Amino acid sequence: MTEPFVETYRGHELRFAPTPLVGGGFVARLQVSHCFGAHRDEFTVDVGAVVFEAQDQAALHARRIGRTWVDDRQ
Repeated sequence: MTEPFVETYRGHELRFAPTPLVGGGFVARLQVSHCFGAHRDEFTVDVGAVVFEAQDQAALHARRIGRTWVDDRQ
């Protein structure tokens, strides 16, 4: 998995770019956008406070939660 960590899933845009920590490691981050007509909804979804060693691990964690979040609202 490589940057920019953006994916479209069931009409929602998932942005899951991990945030690097000063002491090392990465924290997962997730923002979900959904557009219909001229209206756009944006959500920041809580993915927990787990610290991951690698950027890819944090991104995969956020992606998994994002897909579940969208599925739960369909």
